[in-house]
Amino acid sequence: MFHSTPKEEAYLPLVAGLILAPAVITLPFSTKLQQPDYFVYLPIPAIVFTLGLGIYIFLARKKGAIAPDIRSIFYRGLVISIISSFFLYTPESFKPYRKVLLALNNGNTFISNNILMMDNTYESEAAIDENNCDIAISFALKANQYARLLVEKTEMEEQNFQTREFIFHELLKDNIEDISIETIQMLYQYEGEEHLYPISRTYSTLFKAYFCKAETLYSAKQYKEALSHYVQAYKYLTIPTIKSIYWQEQKSDALNMIGHCYRQLNKIDLAGYFYVSAFDNYSKATNKTEIDLTSASYIGNMAFMVSAQNGFTESNQILEMINTALLKEKQTPEHSKIILNNYQGQIYNYLAIDSLQQVFTYITKAQELVEKNSTLSCSIQLSLAYYQFKSNLFKQAETTIKDCIRCFEEAPSSNKLKGFEAQSVLGQIQFALGQFEEAKEQLTLVLDVIEKSRGKTNELYAYDSNILGDLNKVLGHYSLAAQNYQTALDLYNSGQIMQTHNIPLVLAGLSDLALLQGNLVKAQLLIDESLDIASTSIIPNSVNMATLYSHAAHVAYHRGNLTTADTLYQKVVLIADSYNLSTSLLKANSLNGLGLVEMNRKNYSTADQHFRKSLLIHQNIVSDQSPYTAQVYLNYGILNLREGKLTEAQTKLHQALKINQQFFKADHPIFGDLHVAFGDLAHKQGQAQTAQVNYTKALGIYTKYFNDTHWKIKEVQQKLK
Repeated sequence: MFHSTPKEEAYLPLVAGLILAPAVITLPFSTKLQQPDYFVYLPIPAIVFTLGLGIYIFLARKKGAIAPDIRSIFYRGLVISIISSFFLYTPESFKPYRKVLLALNNGNTFISNNILMMDNTYESEAAIDENNCDIAISFALKANQYARLLVEKTEMEEQNFQTREFIFHELLKDNIEDISIETIQMLYQYEGEEHLYPISRTYSTLFKAYFCKAETLYSAKQYKEALSHYVQAYKYLTIPTIKSIYWQEQKSDALNMIGHCYRQLNKIDLAGYFYVSAFDNYSKATNKTEIDLTSASYIGNMAFMVSAQNGFTESNQILEMINTALLKEKQTPEHSKIILNNYQGQIYNYLAIDSLQQVFTYITKAQELVEKNSTLSCSIQLSLAYYQFKSNLFKQAETTIKDCIRCFEEAPSSNKLKGFEAQSVLGQIQFALGQFEEAKEQLTLVLDVIEKSRGKTNELYAYDSNILGDLNKVLGHYSLAAQNYQTALDLYNSGQIMQTHNIPLVLAGLSDLALLQGNLVKAQLLIDESLDIASTSIIPNSVNMATLYSHAAHVAYHRGNLTTADTLYQKVVLIADSYNLSTSLLKANSLNGLGLVEMNRKNYSTADQHFRKSLLIHQNIVSDQSPYTAQVYLNYGILNLREGKLTEAQTKLHQALKINQQFFKADHPIFGDLHVAFGDLAHKQGQAQTAQVNYTKALGIYTKYFNDTHWKIKEVQQKLK
């Protein structure tokens, strides 16, 4: 090697041996999965040498023959480089690599189990990527089985296993409504196993596989089954001890989705607990004191839960806090989405407490932020239609909601439930405008579609059933109305629907129905029950409460309790004025009620003032040709009769008749009332035969709807005598 005139063929084999030797040394160890980290550097000289020799051979091929020894050294180096590179540089995700290792280590149980663990882990992750969740779970379980063979089970692990099983068994009980103090302490105090850290990847894969299945079930509205899989996914995250932020974020995601499932299963307290746990876990893991996009989502969920428990003001405060924090950051599409969702939550809360000015303020904010022609823009239009409807701007609301329905139909990723809700609002607006047949067709269609696509256990289905009950009651279809009300009441009482604050309104509708059918005692019992429930579920002195007071006043009036009726109607008027609803149907109907009270007290001048004001509001809001306006004309005409103003009475009664003929069939109970009034008018005019004819027609209509004990039938029979 140190000869003064060395020949190439003399020193090359020796140099090649020295360079290739380190690569050769790695071969027996690199097939065992246990080589030291520095082994990856040992083949590098051999690879560089072989590459250089290859270049030399390529360049020298035209100058003459290349010595066979040089070619042999090159081929030897090439083989050694390829083999050592295969074992040291091939990622374990490459399936043929694992197959070769498994074959070379046949009989080595530890290495075989390790490779089989990796095989099943990669198969599971591939299945998750393709959304084959059941297959992913199967492979993940196998991977974990092989992994457990690599790590011994400790006594502490067995104790913790029992603790976990108790906790998660409790969470999946059908009758669980709240989480026990004992279970809470176990959840917070429990820590995973440090000795399982080397096989933690299999637990992460199990989490992802079960989470995949849970998401599929949740999307399919199978919330109970989804809950089971989310809980199982979370449980696997708690088994090994891993303190990485990513791992903790996965825990928070699982806790958040468990909360969503409990929310859908109408277990409000449990949902709230897990939303709080998700936020606490995330905050502790990230050490963040400021609200960011992720924590905003968790806090937002808490706000919506508070709202579901009628804490509308508190919910708005939380949502405002989130938006204030997010608006300080650089705005991204994700920021806008969360802020818009929070605006919608605030709009809903303000609608619930009838703060219509605030509703309009946040609708305006949302419109400035939302992207045009998006699904969210459709939802904002829906909120605007709600606002206009509750503000008694029915014509404007009708235009807005029709645009909203078109928006949902044309939106690229339309929210079907929101689309159904828009259709429902259209039905309610048509009802308010006296378009009864169109409203009934619309509401019935919505109920049919919801039942087929979502099932009856749906808040919108219950709400629309109640509205349809009101509509059938107005149309004189009392049996259908009773069925509609009962359907809504059963759904609200089933425990499967979150928004149960509408129960008092259903009971009020049933009370009104009992009143129409002449059962005054039942009507009183139902309205008393309605007010009792409302005292804990509806904000005092709100518009919804005023609606119940109006129903209660109507019952009191028919039972002859004029003082009670007067007090309640006056209260409704004051509430309407306090909410800037001085020109609303709520106030107009109360003024009409006050007119009836004063008429029965024989305070005709005061009654006249009330009817006049009520008539004017009706004419401005729903036109002079509305069936609601016709009711005021009828009552006003009866007042004129009692005053002896027969010409005025005849004009108003004919106006009421003319309007009602446009909306109702000839045998509707309202025409019974009109025939009685025309009979009284004829009697006062000395036209006894005409009076008898009208009374007889009224009796014929009443007998189709009421039994013989109904006060209207008894009254007409007395007049016929």
